[in-house]
Amino acid sequence: MREVCNSGYGRHGCEQFPAGSAADAIRFHIAKDAGDLIQIQYVFEKDCWPAERGMFEWPLAQDVSPNEILRRQAEVFVQSYLRRRDQT
Repeated sequence: MREVCNSGYGRHGCEQFPAGSAADAIRFHIAKDAGDLIQIQYVFEKDCWPAERGMFEWPLAQDVSPNEILRRQAEVFVQSYLRRRDQT
């Protein structure tokens, strides 16, 4: 199998992974889908353990998080979720 940066945890296998990152991965979960308002739970993982967690609502306000990476990944996650949801 070929090793790539976006396969699992990239900290020890990807030279592009930010050395000072507080987490190895961010996991997202749809906690509630009320149509126009979606609650998203997120968990930062470090060494395979939860390190930080939180929740926010979609549509995302621009000031939802000072963490630009979290905000952008959440946007992509929700866009993917909405495509799947709307196909049914």
